[in-house]
Amino acid sequence: MGVVDKVGAFVIRRQGKDAQLLLFTHADYPDAPIQIPGGTMEAREAPLDAALRELLEESGTSPPLIRKLGVSALPSSAMPDVILRRHCYLFDGNALPEQWRHVVTGKGEDESLRFDYRWYSIGRDFRLAGDLGYFLHARAIPELY
Repeated sequence: MGVVDKVGAFVIRRQGKDAQLLLFTHADYPDAPIQIPGGTMEAREAPLDAALRELLEESGTSPPLIRKLGVSALPSSAMPDVILRRHCYLFDGNALPEQWRHVVTGKGEDESLRFDYRWYSIGRDFRLAGDLGYFLHARAIPELY
């Protein structure tokens, strides 16, 4: 079984007494699931460097790091013989805008796609697709709940 190293960026902000999570939808693929920024690590790239690169490429932002959330290792739903090892980080998005559209930069498969970003209040029943929700709970991100 092969392993693919990925990163995920959970960006949060305070909005009054509530906390919100930054998520994006695909302007070009409206049926695609709502997501957090992230992607595949490049060869010999450190996980935090990859998370910062993916944030910049996919959102155009570089928010400050709060902490590493951890690493999940789960089978890929799309590729049965692959384990996705995802390094996830928590970032402070308090200085980011209310919403924006970003055209993805970089040389990956999502280059030139348009991502629409906005803040979401997350309930305990909210789920992200695939392995992206592994750290989306009060034990990992108490600031969000």
